[in-house]
Amino acid sequence: MSTVDLRTKFGLVLEECLKNALVKSNISYRQGWQYDQLLMKPDFTIPDCDCPKYVIEVTQVEARNVFQRKVLRYVQAISDAKSFFGPKIITVNVLFGETKNLPSSTIGLLDKIFDISIYPTDPQNSDFCDEFLKIQNFALTLSGDDNFSKAHEVGNEVSKALSVEITLLGEMVKKRLDSALLNSEMTQLWQFENDRYNSYSSLNVLPGPERHYKEGLLRSLYLPDNLAEEILNNGKIVHESMGLNLLETVEIVSKRKSLKGVQYFPASPLDTFVADADFLEMRAMCNAVLKSEPSICWHFEDIRTPNRLRVMADHFLDTVKKGQETLSRALKENVSNPEYLGISHTRCWMADFMPALTGDSHNLYNNLMLDTETFIGSIANPFNNLTTKSERLIAATEAMPSYCDAATEVFFDLLKNKKIDILTIEIETLVKAVLELRIYASKGLQKLNPLHVVMSGISKEIGISCVKSRETSYLFDLISSNAPVGKYDLFKLCKADSKSYALMNGLYIGGGYSSDHKADEWSGRLRSLLYRYNDGKFEKAKIEAAIFVYDGNWSEKSLTKMKRNGWTHICQIHELRATLINIFPS
Repeated sequence: MSTVDLRTKFGLVLEECLKNALVKSNISYRQGWQYDQLLMKPDFTIPDCDCPKYVIEVTQVEARNVFQRKVLRYVQAISDAKSFFGPKIITVNVLFGETKNLPSSTIGLLDKIFDISIYPTDPQNSDFCDEFLKIQNFALTLSGDDNFSKAHEVGNEVSKALSVEITLLGEMVKKRLDSALLNSEMTQLWQFENDRYNSYSSLNVLPGPERHYKEGLLRSLYLPDNLAEEILNNGKIVHESMGLNLLETVEIVSKRKSLKGVQYFPASPLDTFVADADFLEMRAMCNAVLKSEPSICWHFEDIRTPNRLRVMADHFLDTVKKGQETLSRALKENVSNPEYLGISHTRCWMADFMPALTGDSHNLYNNLMLDTETFIGSIANPFNNLTTKSERLIAATEAMPSYCDAATEVFFDLLKNKKIDILTIEIETLVKAVLELRIYASKGLQKLNPLHVVMSGISKEIGISCVKSRETSYLFDLISSNAPVGKYDLFKLCKADSKSYALMNGLYIGGGYSSDHKADEWSGRLRSLLYRYNDGKFEKAKIEAAIFVYDGNWSEKSLTKMKRNGWTHICQIHELRATLINIFPS
């Protein structure tokens, strides 16, 4: 069982333990009641009726970064409950674990947005910490036991073995519920949310025809400009190309033989944009960014010009054949020079071929390098920093050689352990492996997200200022610290002659993936950005509009949720120009 699966099961087991505690105290409840299909499902509502008095969320202490991401989920759950049932419903957080292991700002925020917080196993907040720790620890142990596949089975086993402690937990929760009061500091916010919900609860958004602009644009950028123009205008390329043969192996194009010779056709989803003038304009915007940024330019050149990778692979294999010391020296020279062996690159490209040849992940190289006696650096993911020639690596002038020595040591150990004969390696296999790595990595490049490039380009074309901005929400205001909680990166739009502004974001969901998670995440983020907290009072933020550009596989449910949570304009990228003109008329 993976760590993620174990933590998920453990959370469900704790929920079952609390359920059994509620039963012991004769508290009626509904568990996992989906009271509205577009709103978050709470763990418990109390009592068992359509108009409950309490909503309970059961949470657990996790790694700091994981828990901080989950805060947004709790914000959504509370906001949904207060919107649907009304501001007077009491929200309860039952948190297992010690709060000292979490950022104080995050705990302080949860204490503010929940009406009451219960910490059964926290020594500073529980009179029966030792008793409740028995529940928590036994629940964790049994969660990892494969003999219990279902969470309710584990919960029942824990409750049977620790009946006295479960009874005590139920009594403590009942006592806290009976004395619970609303957090008056938050009442104004929940009234705002309730009013907003009543205004928008009937809105629905039907998605347009499914288009995959981001994936299509990336695929078009894998082709040299002349071939991209030919295939997008004519729907095919009618001559042989060494580069196209390689791109066929990674399903960017498809090859067909006919009486007229070999022809290449765009693979999905690029084939859906043939003869689309708007798409060609979008590609031009992305191509301009690509050519202006060296790291992106050389990254895509490896894909567009396959002979580059062949030359690199040839140099790499020749170097490896000369031994460990020669390869280590080559890595050091590659890191130190923007051009190595006649190849310009911002990466230590020689290192990219090492995991490609051994068939291992970068993470394995990271971990194995850390275990060597050779490595004297301080970076936790040394191989990633070596391949990218990171600023941290370059700055570590004394330790940098040890990164190269350790990586080389790991590589030759893997060759030996896997009994890989370097003389049998086919260069085309190696080239394809690195090509696939480049294509995969291109989908996460922050400096070239095609959707964002086009959104920014269209905005500027019609005279609207469009800049990436870190926007602050009421969540940040509440914690009164410099913690990153409650700040989100979006596009901020405005016209020079206007004091109003709009926020904009765009997201792509690939085929086969669900849009539910991203809809929840960005509904919660915008929802918190709609308000600010100043001098003890909540006020509505001065946002004229919130534009969400969806791309790929978005469901009606997800887009409707986004609309009801404050995204005033929801459109596809080809509709953005008209949408912006409507918001910012001349």
